[in-house]
Amino acid sequence: MVQAQGMNNPLKIQNIVDANAKIPTMEMLKEMAIFACVVECGGFSKAARQLGITTSAVSRHVARLETYMGGRLLHRTTRSLALTELGTLVHEGSLRMTAVGREVHALAGSY
Repeated sequence: MVQAQGMNNPLKIQNIVDANAKIPTMEMLKEMAIFACVVECGGFSKAARQLGITTSAVSRHVARLETYMGGRLLHRTTRSLALTELGTLVHEGSLRMTAVGREVHALAGSY
């Protein structure tokens, strides 16, 4: 998992999402799920393999999410990734979003 850098001034993820309310919700949710996978896998290539899509597609999804959120989510080098302050907040929100999605899916499966 990628570690956070620079958590000096915490923001609220809700404020970030509210500021971007004009973004189609389903599109943003997909980008957030892919971003969470990148962070959990520790890289774009591993996430791409897990998701069954190309590395360049993963990169495009994360770049789009960065545009939606208005800033960089990851410090990238050829060998490592580190979350930015904004990235840490978005990752936390992304994890909550995917957890709720799984809960809803489980509830729907019980009918």
